Amino acid sequence: MAVIASMDDSRPTARRWPALVGLFVLALTLRLAWLATVYTPDLMAFQSGDYNLYIIGAQDFAAMGNFTNSLFLVRPPAFSLMIVLLGLDSVRVLVANAVLGALPAPLTVVLVWALLGVSRRVDAVALLAGLIMALDPASVVYSSFLGPEPLANLALLLSLITLWQAAARAERPVVRMALGALAGLLLGLSALARPAAYLLWLPLAGWLLVANRKAPRRWDAALAYAAASGLVIAAWTAHNGQVFKHATFSTIGPYTMVYYHAASVEHLATGQSPDEVFTELNRRVEARLNRPTPIPIDAQTQHAYLAATPEVASALNAVALEVFLAHPLHTLATIPIGLARMFGQTQVFRGALAHLDIAWNVALVLLTLLGLWRAARRRQWALFWLALLTGLYFVGGTLVVKTAGLDTRERSMLTPLMAACAAYALVGWRKPSPPALLPHGEGAGG
Repeated sequence: MAVIASMDDSRPTARRWPALVGLFVLALTLRLAWLATVYTPDLMAFQSGDYNLYIIGAQDFAAMGNFTNSLFLVRPPAFSLMIVLLGLDSVRVLVANAVLGALPAPLTVVLVWALLGVSRRVDAVALLAGLIMALDPASVVYSSFLGPEPLANLALLLSLITLWQAAARAERPVVRMALGALAGLLLGLSALARPAAYLLWLPLAGWLLVANRKAPRRWDAALAYAAASGLVIAAWTAHNGQVFKHATFSTIGPYTMVYYHAASVEHLATGQSPDEVFTELNRRVEARLNRPTPIPIDAQTQHAYLAATPEVASALNAVALEVFLAHPLHTLATIPIGLARMFGQTQVFRGALAHLDIAWNVALVLLTLLGLWRAARRRQWALFWLALLTGLYFVGGTLVVKTAGLDTRERSMLTPLMAACAAYALVGWRKPSPPALLPHGEGAGG
């Protein structure tokens, strides 16, 4: 069964561009308004502590001109380089992030056009999806924020749009390969800003190969995409192997899995306080390392494990697995808790805003699921599979390593696809989709 739906022959016309500009202006206005509302001179309202690592990395690169600071083993360099380009000025970074964070609103419209076709019938779905993206409270907050999300999420969205143009639109092999390679490089940029996306090319390229299994001549786009993505990931991994003697893309995974997931499981299972849990986990890590000169151990010892050596990373993974196997029921219990945090509430809101935010998030999740179901029922396989595979990748990857200390920030990369599914559920519920031939003569959808 093919998974790529054909696109209409029509193209965006001049009358559609004002709507795109209007969505960008609306999105940017909301983000700048939030920035102005919560602004404090120390900028502490716009970060959770991670920004300190990025700006230290930026300052080090500006002074040394290389990536030898161990912070780069934890946090890949794209966001730190952006800080350097903005003159190490955090206010400029904040405003630039608001601009980058507003761009996905009109680009979500482009994504819907790419997946469902460009036509008057699709315009209502596309524009509503863009409006949802512009208004989404989590997107507003985490665009006006000192973090890598706006850059990473924008690059990811551009990668998805470009990949679809390569796979479903381009007819000439050289164009398919060029667009596929560009999509791969954009995915690499997203991963270099925020590591979460660094393996997404595997399921998406595999999906496109399966989708075109009866037309292997069209595999070139997927192969170019995989090659370009893999090249970026491999290059940074090789850099870390050469400079830090640890051939990994980032050490954040093992660290997060112990202190944001295994620690939560241990707390639920034993009832110990967080400090007691952290101290005990640190003892287990040190016991596995068996160092000749043990270091003093307390609840803060884990900060020394962030830029991990291969030995420390192995010990962290082993301790996390030990906790999960010792408390399997408590481990399972943390999954719905993590899902509720990831999709339910944006932590910065209080009072009435918090209640409105929860209501919005619940509605968005329900409409996303409804849109997925309807897309499958109507054989809109492009929207269905892209949203499903990308969603499963990020949700699964997040919940493996993290069920505590997360909120809707962790689903920010999925919001454009969620908005597309939600709009499809709302607009298309009573109006049947236009018929569309599936590729390679394998039937019709609609």
